[in-house]
Amino acid sequence: MSLLQNKFFVTLMAIVAVAAVGYNLGLPAWKKYQAKRRPAISSTTTATSPLATQTRVEPSNTKRRGIDRSFVASRYEEWLLSPARDPFAYHGGMPIVQTDVPPAASVLKLQAVWRQTGGRLAVVNQQILREGEVISFFLVEKIDADAIWVLSPNGSERVSFDTGPSSPATPLPASSRR
Repeated sequence: MSLLQNKFFVTLMAIVAVAAVGYNLGLPAWKKYQAKRRPAISSTTTATSPLATQTRVEPSNTKRRGIDRSFVASRYEEWLLSPARDPFAYHGGMPIVQTDVPPAASVLKLQAVWRQTGGRLAVVNQQILREGEVISFFLVEKIDADAIWVLSPNGSERVSFDTGPSSPATPLPASSRR
């Protein structure tokens, strides 16, 4: 017979569970109630035996101290100058590197993009490339549906399909129409 099919065991477990929940819910409320009932003890002297005396001071009756302004004033300049380098300060990002590398859009020509299960491929300057491969000075960072992002000494640049000037639509010859 399984233990969970025994009604006495299940009843005992239910009682233990209710007791545990009641204890966890009731204990904080009981402590709060007891703290309200108990009067604040001020500085008193009690004799527990004729030989020993005790003095208790309740911390709730002591005054809170403020900031010691003379201490702060004496150390203010030291705190202001230290540390010499703030690790959280923003310093304007990466420095701009002046290079003679031309913009990616003038050197690279995006010709096709393949989106497939294994990743994306792009045809750039008649070479098939994946993300992470290098062509000329440029590292292919990301391949989008209509453009690629490359990293160069000039920073991150976008190269899209070159549509060129649009030509006017020419009508089909009459013989090819149906």
